[in-house]
Amino acid sequence: MPEPPALLVFYGGRGDSDAERTVDDARLAAALDAVEAAREGGVERTILVTDQPDLTSDLPGLEVDFSAAPFHFGRRLAAVARRRQLDSVIYAGAGSVPLFAADDFREVASRLAGGVIVTNNSFSSDLIAFPANERALAVVGRVERDNALARAFDESGLPVEELPRTVATQMDIDSPSDLRILALTGEGGPRLRKHIVGLAPGTALYERTLPL
Repeated sequence: MPEPPALLVFYGGRGDSDAERTVDDARLAAALDAVEAAREGGVERTILVTDQPDLTSDLPGLEVDFSAAPFHFGRRLAAVARRRQLDSVIYAGAGSVPLFAADDFREVASRLAGGVIVTNNSFSSDLIAFPANERALAVVGRVERDNALARAFDESGLPVEELPRTVATQMDIDSPSDLRILALTGEGGPRLRKHIVGLAPGTALYERTLPL
């Protein structure tokens, strides 16, 4: 029986402004929530890949893979998979799919075990699960941005299956507006909800326009 896929979450490139740091902190909170949800969904190994040397976590068993080398997305992802001898990978950027629950990760792992690459978005992948064999890793190593990875697999002749398009599969944390929407709905994991609770007073405009 194949081993469960490992979850690799990439977190790095923190900004300098207050707004950027607020978003970056939310992305980290969402990343840690994703780690817990994935574990509940059957993922046994979780790795946080970062360029932040002082990054720590209160999650037992979470591996932190640090490098200060110049960043290239595909080469870093392929190198981590090879060095840690992973059989298969669920990749997610920090802040991607912040509404994913244990059952969502369980479904991704099940589809991956069926022999297909799985993504949340075939045209702009924020989450993608793939076998960590040399054919797949050769494709990964050429890709500069995670959003292009699903297309790169497809163009290389590897079957890619897209998850149904729902709020959970398409939500991503990119800006303060995303945080205010999440604060308004009260959705997300416990760390993310705790981080954004103070943003609730800024949701009045969203509350007025939401019925439209």
